[in-house]
Amino acid sequence: MNVFITGISKGIGKALAREMVANGHMVWGVARSGNELEQLQNELGADRLRYSVTDLTKYDQIESLLVELGSAKFFPELVYLNAGLYSTADSTFQSVEHAEQLLLTNLHAPIWLYNGFIRSAKPPKSVILTSSLFALLTDPVNPAYAASKAGVSAAFKAFALNDQAPHIQIVYLGPVNTHVNEHAEQKSSSLLAAPEAVAKYLAKLNKRGGTEFIHPFTAWGFYQVFRFLPLRFYKWVMMKVRR
Repeated sequence: MNVFITGISKGIGKALAREMVANGHMVWGVARSGNELEQLQNELGADRLRYSVTDLTKYDQIESLLVELGSAKFFPELVYLNAGLYSTADSTFQSVEHAEQLLLTNLHAPIWLYNGFIRSAKPPKSVILTSSLFALLTDPVNPAYAASKAGVSAAFKAFALNDQAPHIQIVYLGPVNTHVNEHAEQKSSSLLAAPEAVAKYLAKLNKRGGTEFIHPFTAWGFYQVFRFLPLRFYKWVMMKVRR
C-alpha cells in the first residue's frame, strides 16, 4: 500500500515511517530537514521510502509537492497528517509571529494538503490526523497551540460528514516523549507515550471504525476526569505536571 506521512524527520513521524516500511508498505514522507530525510532513507531503503523536502507552511511548496506526487504516479491510499509545531516559549497570543506559525503549521497545512489529495486523480481511501488532547482541554501554557489543534480537529470532523470524503480519523494524543515536549524529554514516565508505541497504534488504527480517538489510555482517563472539573483546578494540576 502507498502511504503518505508528514513530519517524518523526527518523533512520531519518523517512528511511523519505520513502522509502515517494516509492515511492507511504500512510504512517501515530507519534512523540512533534508539531511535527516536522507539519513532516514538510507536506513529504510530508497525502494521503500521516498521523500520531499517541503515546508508545509508555504502553499506554493504544497502545490509543488502534489505535482511531484502526481508526476511520480504515487497516489497514497492512506495519508497521515502528523506534522505539528509546539512551543512553550510564548504563553499568550501576544507574539503575532508565533501564533501565525502555529496556525499555518497545525491548522492551514493539513487542510491545504487534504484538499489537494481529494482533488487528485486517485484520492486516498483513508486520512488520519494526529491532534492533541489540548484540542479538548486547553493548554494553559500555550493557548495558540490549543486553538490551532482545536481548529484543525473541528475542520476534519466537518470533512468526515461529507458522504464523498475518504475514511477520516482523528487521534487526540496525550503527552508523547518527543523532541517537541521539552518537559517530557527530561525523564521517562508511565504517563508518557513513546513515539514507537504511538506509531504502532496509528499503524493499526486504519482497520478500526469510528472517527475520534484518544491515545494513550492515560490521556483518555485524564480527559474523562478533568473535563468535569473547574478550569482553575485543571490549570493548577497542569502546571504541576509540567514541572
